Amino acid sequence: MPQLSLYIDKTTLQKIEAAAKLEHLSISKYVVKKLNESMFNAWPENYENLYGSIDDDSFTLVKIEDFSNDAERDLMIMRQKHMQRFDQNLKNRERLLGQMIY
Repeated sequence: MPQLSLYIDKTTLQKIEAAAKLEHLSISKYVVKKLNESMFNAWPENYENLYGSIDDDSFTLVKIEDFSNDAERDLMIMRQKHMQRFDQNLKNRERLLGQMIY
């Protein structure tokens, strides 16, 4: 398996060690996980600028008169809110972890 060497400061290493320990992962597995998350869980650069950039008559606004099939969307919104709370809790935990190391 390929290897990668990194030169990092002591403080950063301590943060990585503590975070990996919290997740019960080796440092290597933790860093690979974070790299994959940062590189592959995001939209491409300037993706949001594409909205509305296509000038094509075949793209038309569809007027929906009947919203009776929206019940499933409510469940989807609840799941999305749950994931947002989970993400916020994770960010808070990482922030607190960073404060503990200093």
